[in-house]
Amino acid sequence: MVPFIDRMRGALAILVALSHAAALAALVPASSDAFQAALTPAIMFSGFNYVIGFIVISGYCVARSTIKSTIAQPFSLAHYAAMRITRIYPVLIACAVLAGLVELVLFNSPNRIAMWQAGINAQHFISNLLGLSGFEGQFGSYAPTYTVAYELFYYAVWGVALALLPQNLGCLAVVTVMPSLFFVLPANFQFAIVLSALWITGAALATYQDAIVRAVGRYPLWLVWSVCLIVFIQGNSEFARHQISLWEFPGSLCTIPCGLLFAIVIASHLARSGPQLRLDRWFGEISYPLFLAHGPVIIAVGSLVKALGLSMSFGALMLILMSSSLVAAHAVLVFIERPVMSWRRSLRGEKAPSVAPAFARALSDDEALVAARQSRPS
Repeated sequence: MVPFIDRMRGALAILVALSHAAALAALVPASSDAFQAALTPAIMFSGFNYVIGFIVISGYCVARSTIKSTIAQPFSLAHYAAMRITRIYPVLIACAVLAGLVELVLFNSPNRIAMWQAGINAQHFISNLLGLSGFEGQFGSYAPTYTVAYELFYYAVWGVALALLPQNLGCLAVVTVMPSLFFVLPANFQFAIVLSALWITGAALATYQDAIVRAVGRYPLWLVWSVCLIVFIQGNSEFARHQISLWEFPGSLCTIPCGLLFAIVIASHLARSGPQLRLDRWFGEISYPLFLAHGPVIIAVGSLVKALGLSMSFGALMLILMSSSLVAAHAVLVFIERPVMSWRRSLRGEKAPSVAPAFARALSDDEALVAARQSRPS
């Protein structure tokens, strides 16, 4: 994977967790300090702003993966489904069990933090265990993971499209068909269908990467970042000023321009061979476990702080919440994610990740993708 993609995935996961931890810290409550003021720029937006970036990157990564997997052989829907299921479910199930244990211990406790309290029952636990929370309802502290259900929906649509058409045409077919599903599928799919525009944006970036990167790469990186940040901040300000409801149509359409900003920044970095940072690979690996685990962890830790009657500053509480989340996510990474990923590579006959510099691996990947595109009909 290109180093910047891993870096951005990790940064977005941390920002999502940071936003939620800050919201929880206000409920404990914690006393204000200089750290809270310094953190304001990062948490002034809701965590969902950063989830939008996640969805765009997911589309990019999955589309890039399907290009690579079809270099030497035709697309196989069965193989694709197996790879997606084994990528999503092991960590999803492990963290759902963690959330279940947290809610079981805190059930009816007056010390449970009053955040993400809906759906704490067996029915919602099972639906979350199956990755259906976005459609069937959220389960307590596992509430932040509802977009995983949407991801699974996008994977299914993408797989069917590629089973019928080459990827360059399949991507166009998904763009065409997905809006029509808004009027066909039940109402609980409508938000997911609107957000599919974000996922498709990422998938299109991978599918038509050469042309998009050439267009965006003409502009300096500092200019792209500056313009995108200004539009992002101003857009969020207008969104809040007009009190637009993000969760209902047509307010949900506001997520699309935000997703385009993330895609433009990603494309701008893809146009350049950036350096590898020491923690890039870890950022990429920790992003999914942290996204899933932080909810139950911060609820458990915050409730413990409340039960013990501890009084502390905002900065101290945030340090405890984020450190606990990262430790839990790293444990999930070491004991579940990495073994599963190693097993998946063995199924595909792949070697373990190379220790070569990341920019060299990125160049090698790009050469393979170019070859794949050249072998496809135009």
